[in-house]
Parts: sequence; C-alpha cells; structure tokens
Amino acid sequence: MTYYSVVGHDTVRIALTITALNNLQVKVGDIMNAYVTAPCSEDIWTILGAEFGADQGNKSIIVRAPYGLKSSIAAFHSHLADCMRSIGYAPCKGDNDLRMKPEIDPDGNEYYSYILCYVADVLVVHYDTWQP
Repeated sequence: MTYYSVVGHDTVRIALTITALNNLQVKVGDIMNAYVTAPCSEDIWTILGAEFGADQGNKSIIVRAPYGLKSSIAAFHSHLADCMRSIGYAPCKGDNDLRMKPEIDPDGNEYYSYILCYVADVLVVHYDTWQP
C-alpha cells in the first residue's frame, strides 16, 4: 500500500474562507516531474540499456526518485517540506500539508500566507500586489 500526503478537505475549506474574509488571492499549480526533483532515500542500482550508447551494460546508481517506486512519494514529500522550510513556511500543527508564513501587506496589515499541498499539486493563498 502506498501513502500519499494530502491536505485535508476541511483545511481547504477553512483556507478558502480565510481568503474571502481577508481579500487574499488563490493561485493553484502543479509541480511537474515532482518525484524526479527529490533525491532518492535509498540506494538504487541499474544496468544501462541501449539508449546509453557506449555506456550500455554499465552499472549505474539512480540519484533521483523514479516514478513507480513506493519510497519516491516519501522522498518527494520530505524534499518539498525542506524547500518550504527554506523559504520560511512552517507546517501547521493541525495539518502537516498546510504550510504558513507570517506576512505584511502593502497597507501594513499582518496576515498569514498559506501553501496547501496535495501530493504534487499546490494551492497558494497570498496577497498579490498586482491584482486587478
């Protein structure tokens, strides 16, 4: 059985309510080639095929998490958490797939920006200075 880390439905509803009440914007996105951005959490060896030309038949170590490997999901989740932490987003105690960061809008009002993670899809709640 494979575990996918996803934000809770109630967390999404609360985030959208906060967005509406505080005049924030919502942006959504997909992290393309998500798993291959994460380093492998285990040693994986392979023998190179014909597509590697002169290197065919040589042994190689895979350093990025390939699709289809059960540990790739955990490796990506850990890598994404490290990336969020490096830009100042901390996990919410109630839902680890909700990341939050204190911000100040151009009017000087304090608020939190949020990033909600659903495997390799993200929903971002933030003030956007160039909104129409």
